Amino acid sequence: MTNNLPKISSAYQSKLISAIVSISVFFLIYLVLILASLLMIFLLGYGAIKLLSISLNYFTVFGAAGLLSVGVFVFIFLVKFIFKKTHYSTRHLIEVNRSHQPELFAIIDEIVAETSVKAPQKVFLSPDVNASVSYNSVFWSMFLPVKKNLTIGVGLINSTSIGELRSILAHEFGHFSQKSMKVGGYVNQAEKIIFETVYNNKEYENFILEFSGGNAVFKIFGLISVSFINAFQSVLKSISNFLFKNHLIKLPIFSVTKKYL
Repeated sequence: MTNNLPKISSAYQSKLISAIVSISVFFLIYLVLILASLLMIFLLGYGAIKLLSISLNYFTVFGAAGLLSVGVFVFIFLVKFIFKKTHYSTRHLIEVNRSHQPELFAIIDEIVAETSVKAPQKVFLSPDVNASVSYNSVFWSMFLPVKKNLTIGVGLINSTSIGELRSILAHEFGHFSQKSMKVGGYVNQAEKIIFETVYNNKEYENFILEFSGGNAVFKIFGLISVSFINAFQSVLKSISNFLFKNHLIKLPIFSVTKKYL
């Protein structure tokens, strides 16, 4: 079955390579910024220790805490997106199993055997005239294997023959065997980083200013933290604008990713 697949066009390969290179460059720069924030924590922590070694009093204690907080706030700014999850909602779907739909699962088993891919973790029915593959996109899914779910529209089942349904499901199982969804997952995480650091950061900045507002010394360090964050933010925004606007949004592969992740 896989021997009859059409050859991938050179234009598509070029776009895919461009996407992978762009994503790799973005994550490399992002990693450099994280390392820079860790270096800030180390240097400011060293400065805090030196400050306390000169004299241990009210001002040096608050000064040392303020110095260390700058690096910590910047680091949290860069990694806070990790703790946000994007879940594919299944509230509108009906999960089915072999006892519910033995004939449907017989077709799925045949396709799994023919394509030599892993079977879906769960199978859902939807009211749509459509079929799709989905999984919950979290930070760790970039590095660890994820279990994908298969959703089949009842309208699709009712409007196609068994042969047509097999063909459509075989297409969906291509997402199980190919790396397209994996690349899409990297794009999804890159977009999440951009959103959380560039466009969804006002609440975090307000938190820093409110947290440090009760003390004049902390207020100064809070403003310094926000200034460093804005500088890192500017770098990420410039890089994302150059890489993603010039390369990634032109790729048809990502419309599938955004729809099903």
